[in-house]
Amino acid sequence: MPMPPRIQMRLIKESLIGKEGSERVRILNGHLAALPGFYQGPYGKIRRWLLDEIERSRGRMRVRHQESFAVPKEGDRQVALVGAPNAGKSALLHALTGVQVRVAGYPFATLKPVAGLAWINGGGFQLVEVPGIIAGASEDRGGGRALLGIARNADQLLYVASLGEPVDALEEVLTELEVAGIDKPAGVCLTGLDLPGAAGRAEAFLDAYPGLPQRVCSTVTGEGVAAVSELLWALSGLIRVRPRQRGVGAGAAGPAIWTGEAGAGDAAGGEDRPFALDAGAVVTDLAARIHKDFAARLRHARVWGPSAKFGGQTVGPRHRLADGDEVELVLNRR
Repeated sequence: MPMPPRIQMRLIKESLIGKEGSERVRILNGHLAALPGFYQGPYGKIRRWLLDEIERSRGRMRVRHQESFAVPKEGDRQVALVGAPNAGKSALLHALTGVQVRVAGYPFATLKPVAGLAWINGGGFQLVEVPGIIAGASEDRGGGRALLGIARNADQLLYVASLGEPVDALEEVLTELEVAGIDKPAGVCLTGLDLPGAAGRAEAFLDAYPGLPQRVCSTVTGEGVAAVSELLWALSGLIRVRPRQRGVGAGAAGPAIWTGEAGAGDAAGGEDRPFALDAGAVVTDLAARIHKDFAARLRHARVWGPSAKFGGQTVGPRHRLADGDEVELVLNRR
């Protein structure tokens, strides 16, 4: 005798808890095959529900595949520039990274994500301009789920709003990310500081979004752009550690003292640049970052700065570094 329809429906739904993708479709098809051969009445309703749910599940699989589109990460942090259409994201991306972007004074000039790399305090920040988010994006209006997927993949968010646009234009963007469940370290950049009456409008934005750190800049004059870079750094959770320069190395019989000459110079600013490390990094992490062989050869280090009890303190490989430290690595010779 068939199981009562009400109980069968309850068991079907219980079997689907926590199941997604192809596994969910497989379970649904199994229940469909096990149904009694009735196409009307209560079992007909269950059959139609199962068929609809199979189609919905396959649709979600296609959406998740679309959402998985993301810009491959480069550098230490990936930052999504998110805002309404015509918020000034393209101009800000150019101001921070120098990448050539089509800048236009009308909405939807950017139709696909554009990325550029900015070096801030020795850290590489990959900035990804997300095309304008509109109301209903979380329901895939305007391909919004794919765009929100870029923000979901990023390490931090920078909301971009123009002082020439209504204050509530940013509210719609924040709502769509909240509905999509995207919660990342975030701040706000207000562009258009060169516009008439910009200072007063900036106060209105500050009052409207008091929970988010804000910076104001002009991508035309460059005023405030450096402050935006510092905001990105503050949100990143990174620390700056600088290799300490030395004029004289150890003798031939002693350990090798790395003084910054090997591997420190690159496009990020030369031998004296700091290295950006995750908060909580130890000396071994710095050694590995400088050169792949240094971690294995590390004997100890000398540290000047906030993490040291005194200048030049000798510490072991597991010594935890702090922002602003200067470090001299002492390595075993090859």
